Amino acid sequence: MKIREASLRPVVIFGFILLALDQVSKALVIRMIPPGGYVPVLGRFFGFSHIRNKGAAWGFLAEHACGSAFFTLIALLAAIFLIWGILRLRHRPAQFFLTMILAGNLGNLIDRLSRGSVVDFLSFHFGSYEFPSFNVADSCIVLGTVFLFILLLRQSEILDQLFPASPSKSSEKSSQEQKQEKE
Repeated sequence: MKIREASLRPVVIFGFILLALDQVSKALVIRMIPPGGYVPVLGRFFGFSHIRNKGAAWGFLAEHACGSAFFTLIALLAAIFLIWGILRLRHRPAQFFLTMILAGNLGNLIDRLSRGSVVDFLSFHFGSYEFPSFNVADSCIVLGTVFLFILLLRQSEILDQLFPASPSKSSEKSSQEQKQEKE
C-alpha cells in the first residue's frame, strides 16, 4: 500500500494547491471588496467583483428553498465518485484532471457549508454583455472536464480502467467470436 500512496503524492499535493488557491483568493475578495463591488483591472473588460451565489452555475436554482441542500448533496456524491476514479485509474494525466474537478468541487462545497453561498469574483464584460462571474474552483471544474474529455477522445481505453467489462459480457463475446471462427 505504501507504493500506491507514494505514487499518488503528486496528485494529492496538486489538489491541495488548487484548493488553497481557491480558498485564499475568495478570502482576499471577501476582505477587500464589499459585496456587489467591482474593481476594474483591464478597464471594463475584466475585473474583480464580489458576488454571492446560492445556486449552481449562473445562479441556477439560487432562489429555490432546497437548492443549497440539493447542491451540497450532489457535491458530496460527486466528490466520492471523483476520489474513487482517482484511486482506480493508473493514468497520471487522467488522475490530475479528475483532481482538478475534485478540487473545484470541494472549493465550492466549502463555501456552501461555511458561508451559505459560493463566492464568485472573476468578471468579464464583452461590450454590453456581462459574462456571469466565476471563481478559481469553477475554472478547475471546467478546465479539468475539458482536458479529461479531450484525453478520453484520444485514449478511450482509459475508461476501461474505470469501468472494466464484466466477466459475463467478455465470455459472451468470446463465445460469439468462437462461433464466427468455426464458420
